[in-house]
Amino acid sequence: TAQGWSIHRQIFRVSRGQKVEVKRRHQLADRQDRDYVGCLPYLWYQEGVLLLMPGEEGGNIETTSDIPVHGPTGNYPRNNSTFSQREESFRAVLGPFSGFEALDKTSTPQHKAFKWIANNDEDRLDVHRTRYDTLLMRYVAALLFFSVQGDKWDSRLNFLSKKSVCEWNEMIYVQSKQKEVKRGIVCDSDGRIVKIELAQNNISGELPWELVSMESLEVLRMPRNNVTGSLPSHLGRLANIHTLDLTSNSLEGNLPTELGWLGRLEYLKLRDNKVQGTIPTEFGKMTNLKRLDLSENRLTGGIPSEIDNLPALRFVDVSDNDLT
Repeated sequence: TAQGWSIHRQIFRVSRGQKVEVKRRHQLADRQDRDYVGCLPYLWYQEGVLLLMPGEEGGNIETTSDIPVHGPTGNYPRNNSTFSQREESFRAVLGPFSGFEALDKTSTPQHKAFKWIANNDEDRLDVHRTRYDTLLMRYVAALLFFSVQGDKWDSRLNFLSKKSVCEWNEMIYVQSKQKEVKRGIVCDSDGRIVKIELAQNNISGELPWELVSMESLEVLRMPRNNVTGSLPSHLGRLANIHTLDLTSNSLEGNLPTELGWLGRLEYLKLRDNKVQGTIPTEFGKMTNLKRLDLSENRLTGGIPSEIDNLPALRFVDVSDNDLT
């Protein structure tokens, strides 16, 4: 137990609608459906968020887990360099999520996003009065910008503006569709990010694993760019996603087996990349998958028989690989 707020080194995610008993002393009494996917200083339960921040009335915090709990006096790794009080406050909140080492290293996109939200964000969030999920959403959206060289995009799409993250978008006319479409970040009526649309925008760099925090995300589209590195395995935690389109990029590495956890995924488009290795048998668990395009990669082996039995699958293209 500890006085004040808790910084959990792991996230405890609970399925929507699952019964979780939160006692008077904030004791977590039910640990079913464990899902540890990073580092977040709060507990998700049902549709709400249990969050204790510095300065809030929290009393003792008890959990039945072995997750480390730290107090408000700053029992977290302090940096030797000089941070302002405001920077230290943001660092204390964001460090358990992205990692203090990533925040402190000046060359990382995590550091750039942290410094931006603490010092350069015109919205000037008050770390003590802002809901954690709101702060996190703005930080991760900024992190995406810095991770894929947003300063070189063809269109900034209002990223890093004073506007709400839900307004970090623009209407752009698409000749192939003969209509205007909204590019950037799109939210639902409840202010949750449901779509990231960044097609053909001179994007270059690796996707941050922190995108996993956007649990309401339904569409992630970045075709015809230069997204590099491997697909983050954490994308397999985006339980609501139905479209993942990274066609014509520079992705390498193996296909994460964790993508097989995406039970609502309907469209998986990874054509024209440099993905290698075999097609995971776990892809046979994506029961809602309608379209699978893995063509023009460096895949080997065969097509798992489990994929043949997917009930919704209507289109498969694995041409121009080294499959047997």
